[in-house]
Amino acid sequence: MKTRYLPISILYLAILFMFTSCLNTTGDSAAQEAFSKTAATSVQNTESGLKGTEQAVPVYDSNKPEPKTFKFISKLPDTIKEGILIKKYSPAYTSFRIRTSKDITIITDPYEMDEDIEADIVTESHQHLDHCDVSRIKGSYKLFTDPGEYNVKGINIAGIAGHHNVGDMAGTNNIFVFDIDGIRIAEFASQGQEPDEEMYKKISSADVLILQLFDGNGKLTLEECRKITTRLKSKIIIPAHGDDNLKESFAALVGGDVYIADSNEAYVSKSVIQKITRPRVLILDNWENRTGYNPYTYDGEAYD
Repeated sequence: MKTRYLPISILYLAILFMFTSCLNTTGDSAAQEAFSKTAATSVQNTESGLKGTEQAVPVYDSNKPEPKTFKFISKLPDTIKEGILIKKYSPAYTSFRIRTSKDITIITDPYEMDEDIEADIVTESHQHLDHCDVSRIKGSYKLFTDPGEYNVKGINIAGIAGHHNVGDMAGTNNIFVFDIDGIRIAEFASQGQEPDEEMYKKISSADVLILQLFDGNGKLTLEECRKITTRLKSKIIIPAHGDDNLKESFAALVGGDVYIADSNEAYVSKSVIQKITRPRVLILDNWENRTGYNPYTYDGEAYD
């Protein structure tokens, strides 16, 4: 009997050995994949100048927002309607209307505007189609597309040559800085690289910073966005181009709070800015007119 079933036993052991070998191969592949990811992260950390004990800012999954470690406020606490009125047009782009207390109108990177409007000043950071559509702008206005220093109706404007993506030639994106009613507004448009020392000196500071939020991939990382905010001593940061879900992570990174305007516009005044003690990430996106993922609701509850 034992001799009769011996071949079957041997066959069983052979099958078991083959199955175990497959498992080991799969495990080795997974381990190698994990090692590759770790090695890639180490290279990225080395290239970005991070020390071995420091953590690089992770690339956040846009479908899984990070846990909130900041204050989420559904209403702006400042109800006084005075000063500069800033309106954001298309939620996904850098098109803004800035109207001063003297009713001077500035349009930045016009695109997908929801109104015909007479403007006094128009700036275009670069000539991509989603930054230079003036079809809805009326009247006689001054158009600025290049670096330089300008003055229109008492408003000082500085155009500063920047970089659309990391490593691009200077001038592929222009940052525009406006001095209005004692408030300095820096509109970074599609700036994809942290400013160098010369650019920082030209910008100097920015009470209001309009900044795109990405996290690498040829654009600014969140850590670089934090550095820019800190270096320019910005009190109000208005997200423009970028990943919607990074607003919460960015707010936590700069030690600030997220505020949502009732609509896609809000007032900014010198008196309000002087009272701000924590950076405000001010959301002007009009979600009612937008499709797709919405990380916010109108009752002040954060998305989980």
